[in-house]
Amino acid sequence: MDINDPTEPQTPQSTSVGLTARGRVWIGLCLVLVLVVGAGLRLTFLIGPAGSDDMRYMRAAELIAAGEQEEVIEARRIAAGEARQRIQSDASDFVSECVTSLRVQTAQLCDDMLHSMKSGKTQGVHQKTLNRLVRFIDQFKAMNFADDHEMEQRLEQVRTEFLDRSAEDYRDSPAAQRDLESGLAAMRDHANDLLNQDAKELVERFGQLGRRKLQLAG
Repeated sequence: MDINDPTEPQTPQSTSVGLTARGRVWIGLCLVLVLVVGAGLRLTFLIGPAGSDDMRYMRAAELIAAGEQEEVIEARRIAAGEARQRIQSDASDFVSECVTSLRVQTAQLCDDMLHSMKSGKTQGVHQKTLNRLVRFIDQFKAMNFADDHEMEQRLEQVRTEFLDRSAEDYRDSPAAQRDLESGLAAMRDHANDLLNQDAKELVERFGQLGRRKLQLAG
């Protein structure tokens, strides 16, 4: 048989360097694996790891929430400080007004009593006038929460010196009546002098007392 005759069928010849069928399958599988892994890497690079957007959104939300919480805490701290200052200022003004009011009332009462004794329908001291002064001294002590010690002490001195007598005793003793008038005038002038002084010391002392009571209560 002539091997150069094209009409004769050719029998495949195996070669020592050729690949076996199993080798070609392994190569094909490796190529597919490389392609799949490469595609996955490119996809991850483009869109990021699975769930990364959700994680970023959650982290951003946490940061925003934390920032807002800090702002709320700071705002509350500032508001509390401002409220405390307003309360302290209002309380100081209230105490100062109360002290001033009691001193004004003291001076006014003494002046009214002197006027009544000199220009009443019947000149002289009346028991109603004396009783009015007694009631005022008691009320002053009850309302003196700011501890206006000097004013209270002077009123007690008036009680001791001038209110142990009846109106009739004063009418019967011109000298005693003059003493009463002098005492009332001195009390009025002293109250007016205190009005011209700053009540800041009393207000501060009252504030310190209030803070100590709060600390003890806490």
